[in-house]
Amino acid sequence: ACFRGCALLSSIQFSSAKTIGSYAFENCKKVAKFNFAGVEVVKTHAFDGTTISSVSSDTITTLEPYAFNNCWNLTSITLNGLESVDFAMFEGASYVKNFTFNKATELIVPEGGIVKVCDNISSFTAPLLTALPDNTFNGCLELKTCATEKLSTVGENAFCSTAITTLNFSNLSEIGAGAFSNMKQLEDARSSTVHGTKLGLDISKYFVDMMGG
Repeated sequence: ACFRGCALLSSIQFSSAKTIGSYAFENCKKVAKFNFAGVEVVKTHAFDGTTISSVSSDTITTLEPYAFNNCWNLTSITLNGLESVDFAMFEGASYVKNFTFNKATELIVPEGGIVKVCDNISSFTAPLLTALPDNTFNGCLELKTCATEKLSTVGENAFCSTAITTLNFSNLSEIGAGAFSNMKQLEDARSSTVHGTKLGLDISKYFVDMMGG
């Protein structure tokens, strides 16, 4: 917590920091930017209360819950060093809209789905991800874009009630019940906007709520 509460601190530059400690910049309200190059670990509440607006890193491999708590300006997180993404690490970051994980191959979500942590999510990108757990985006009413073209498994209610208009799949082979239910924005074009099912899989039956049962 070396800079905790430094209200006038506005510029930070490190050349070799690998770990940002707990509460390191808590309530440093003028801290709006941070260069995460080389940083591997960000501890809990490290940037709590700062005005940082985006996080982009190819090196972070560990992010503790509440690291970005109360960062009301933070809308975009790109973490390309993570192969496994546990959304519990984003506790306290409910205002983030855009998430990108270009190397992630595993996704872990809280019971009840991502909406329990980040209810403002509008864009999700994870091009190497092959499976979505049950309820992944269930209730994420603002989610309009999901770039997960390599999915082979979509869990129960995974996209339920999202605002997505287009879904593209090239290897889809397993779909859970209600996976695409209540997707009102997809209703008019479901046959032409959901592409590429493996083994001739008929996905229309998974739009149960939209089709009246």
